[in-house]
Amino acid sequence: MDMDIVSRLVDNISVVEVKGFIDGKTAPAFQEKVLQTIEEAKTLLIDLREVDFLSSAGLRALLVTHRTTQEKSVAVALSGLSEMIRDNMEATGFLTFFRVFDSLESGLEELK
Repeated sequence: MDMDIVSRLVDNISVVEVKGFIDGKTAPAFQEKVLQTIEEAKTLLIDLREVDFLSSAGLRALLVTHRTTQEKSVAVALSGLSEMIRDNMEATGFLTFFRVFDSLESGLEELK
């Protein structure tokens, strides 16, 4: 399966909505789009509610995102993690790098 990615600005928060798989094939495009968005944002919310699979390549892309946002003083958060993705991120320690919200709406409300 491929990946679709859309970014938009909501209340001065850059929102990146991802659909599909973030794997070895799609992670480079995901990372490129997120890093482009960081250039324009002070706050970034990555919505993963429609992501069915996140591979180690996807985790690496998130790690690069975390490091880049720290360097640029951009706040970054994730929303809509499936139980499987949340469990994988928790097991690997990745959840400690991000604020996590159950939904895009709750993330937008909290990050305003």
